[in-house]
Amino acid sequence: MKLKIVFIIITLLLTFPVFSEQEKKPVEEKIKAWLHLGPAPVTLLENRVYPDNKSRANHDYLDVTSVLPIPGKRVQWLSGSFLTWERSDTFTFSPAIDSIYYFATYPDTYKRLKAVLVLNGIAESFIDVYFDGRKVKKNFDKKKGVVKVDLDMLNSKHILLLKVLVPGGKSFTLDAAIMNGSQVKNGDILFSTDMYRRVNFRNILNMARVSGVSLSPDGKLAFVTLKKTEPDGKSSTWNEILKVSSGEIIYTTEGAGMLSGVKWLKNSSSITYTNSKKDSTSIFKMNIRTGSRELIVKNIKNFSGYRWSPDNTYLIYTKYFKKDTGNGFKYVSEIPERALSSVYRGSVFLYFPKGGVTHKIATKDDDLGSPIISPDSKKIILQKSVSDNRNRPYYKNILYLFDVETLSLNKFFESNMASPAMWSPDSKKLLMTGGPSAFSGAGMELEKGVIPNDYDTQVYIFDPDTGKTDALTKKFDPSVNRAFWGNHNVIYLSVTEGSYENLYKYNISRRRFTKINTPVDVTGRVWFSQNGRTAMFWGSGSASPHKLYKSDLRSGRTSLLKDYNREDFKYVKFGKVENWDHNDGKGKVISGRIYLPVDFNKDKKYPCIVYYYGGTSPVERSFGGRYPFNWYAANGYVVYVLQPSGTVGYGQKFSSIHVNDWGKTTSGDVIEATKAFLKANPYVDPKRVGAMGASYGGFLTQYLATQTDVFSAFISHAGISALSSYWGIGDWGYTYSGVATAGSFPWNRKDIYVERSPLFMADKINTPLLLLHGDKDNNVPPGESYQMYAALKLLGKEVALITIDGQAHWILNYSKRVRWMKTIIAWYDKWLKGDNFYWDKLYGKFIDKKKK
Repeated sequence: MKLKIVFIIITLLLTFPVFSEQEKKPVEEKIKAWLHLGPAPVTLLENRVYPDNKSRANHDYLDVTSVLPIPGKRVQWLSGSFLTWERSDTFTFSPAIDSIYYFATYPDTYKRLKAVLVLNGIAESFIDVYFDGRKVKKNFDKKKGVVKVDLDMLNSKHILLLKVLVPGGKSFTLDAAIMNGSQVKNGDILFSTDMYRRVNFRNILNMARVSGVSLSPDGKLAFVTLKKTEPDGKSSTWNEILKVSSGEIIYTTEGAGMLSGVKWLKNSSSITYTNSKKDSTSIFKMNIRTGSRELIVKNIKNFSGYRWSPDNTYLIYTKYFKKDTGNGFKYVSEIPERALSSVYRGSVFLYFPKGGVTHKIATKDDDLGSPIISPDSKKIILQKSVSDNRNRPYYKNILYLFDVETLSLNKFFESNMASPAMWSPDSKKLLMTGGPSAFSGAGMELEKGVIPNDYDTQVYIFDPDTGKTDALTKKFDPSVNRAFWGNHNVIYLSVTEGSYENLYKYNISRRRFTKINTPVDVTGRVWFSQNGRTAMFWGSGSASPHKLYKSDLRSGRTSLLKDYNREDFKYVKFGKVENWDHNDGKGKVISGRIYLPVDFNKDKKYPCIVYYYGGTSPVERSFGGRYPFNWYAANGYVVYVLQPSGTVGYGQKFSSIHVNDWGKTTSGDVIEATKAFLKANPYVDPKRVGAMGASYGGFLTQYLATQTDVFSAFISHAGISALSSYWGIGDWGYTYSGVATAGSFPWNRKDIYVERSPLFMADKINTPLLLLHGDKDNNVPPGESYQMYAALKLLGKEVALITIDGQAHWILNYSKRVRWMKTIIAWYDKWLKGDNFYWDKLYGKFIDKKKK
């Protein structure tokens, strides 16, 4: 028996491969692609200021946070002295005097990994290492003369920069390598001197953004507010006044903060702005040409906002007051009062600057606001929203008309589905927006008995004197985002048209819509000049970052005014974006688009992320945003974005499908369109397809997880798991349901509130599900994810729950948003690429603790 055991052991030892000591050790892969800048002689000044080479080497000669080495790019080092970035064909340098060299290479990887950089034959005190603009820690082995540096690498192209001081008369050989081992394998990292790269998350989060534009009444000047967040999370906000004709900056506050509450005066050469200290606010006037300033009104307590009359003879300002909440015991008299925002009321004041006279025209008990002043300055609309528990969507807008000459205030209009946009140029009629149900269904274009989707916004002209209404967009498929009455016969519309946002001109007398051509997919927010001649917008496309554009509304010509991010995207490559629509064979088309990786190869197999919303609005073709599809594609994924039934922008028939559906039709659209997409595009691996949605899309994700095995991983952000709890607890749950679940309630439609709630089908979920939720979400409360998580844990299913501290429905904090974005990719890498590294790096320590 003993002999038999010995024989078996010997046999096993002989048959198993024997690894040599050399094979077990990590292998160094030499880095051969370098750019260098130098030699830059250490000057007499540095020799005087710094006592030794160590301190001279530590000096920051270049701003490494923003340097972009490019072959042939010149850098001024001294007065009249320039150095040039050059490709290195030799790696040994022997300066005659003490000199500084910079070396740069661009490592690119499609994995998340931790690499070890090895620098041989260099004294630690004479070298600094920078990775993506940040100085990294060095580990120096004096005996071997080796410096080792840990590099945390994302799925992206990076910048590796070395700063070296070489003493005069000495030689320095650049001998750098990456240590390959269990985590990093040969070929995982490619080094080059090519600065062109894929989109990274900083391109999404660190762009300069236009947050507001105010055009002068004559349309010749634009007051622009911009915001930019730096990679360290610090943000700066500033203003610029531009000439609309050329984009020339004639005034800026960059580096000095910003002006708030800016309004143009009618002469188009002066603005007013607000200045707040503690609980009081003053309004100042500034002449743009001379810079002179003048106090208009001072120390308004509890100031909320203001607006000038078109003739500038008066201004309206509002103040807010906090309601008495009962010393910590809040009596809730109506459903909206559950929300935190309900604790404030507003009062309204009329101020005449020439006499310094103020009139209080509405008290806090009136709770009026949102003034709309007529072009002749004689009338002011004031409005408020009140609960209406008997009519959808369970609140109504009440309008009051204030006569400036008589100081009289009278209620003249109320509606559950319509609100005013602006006066007509002759001050006689009102341009109104609202759902198809507004004005007793005047805007409906549906078969009898079909309930419209009242988020499909229509435009109406309303005559307050006669009560007559003209529904302008009844037969116009796009949904209206904003309407502007330019002159007596023309109305301009910013609309959602499918996944695009476009501009249209409506001729009132001819009842004709004319599209204004623009060079972007999504115009975004649009601003108009008072004279109706100029518009500006912050537009973008599916693979085109945001830029500021201007439109001459009379000629219809649109042109670029400012590209604030041109340098940041100069060397960024985008993958192709292609339209891909699914026809169900019954006349319904589910439109969609595909984002492809930059180096797409149709003969390869790619993992895929399918994204949808499924609620009332389409997933627009804008750049970046909360779910940056270009960035997902840059991480090696094919991204398929589709627009299920029920969204606006495709006509009332299509949008009406949303009402009382809650997943039944939309899930079928997603499943069937995805199957057809996979069949038509063999470069996608059908076993590595993930799905993701947020808010209503998060609900749809959870619902899909109970219906299909097409997907291999799901992510639900701020998703609804039980319709009745969202309906009753979310701040907007019952009002949203007043449109989306028209006439249906938990007590009369259990087939919706129970049978279409994913929580009640949790046992059918067999696919890994990641639940993401801001723990301060008051729209879709985090309990929606908590209860689904509890159900799946008890059922023994694969589920993860990540809550984001202090965040609401959207993740807005910079550092938390960065981690949130990385979490999404890490989950998909784990389940669609079989790569656990990044998920374990982010959350492995918590998982390990739990196992213990």
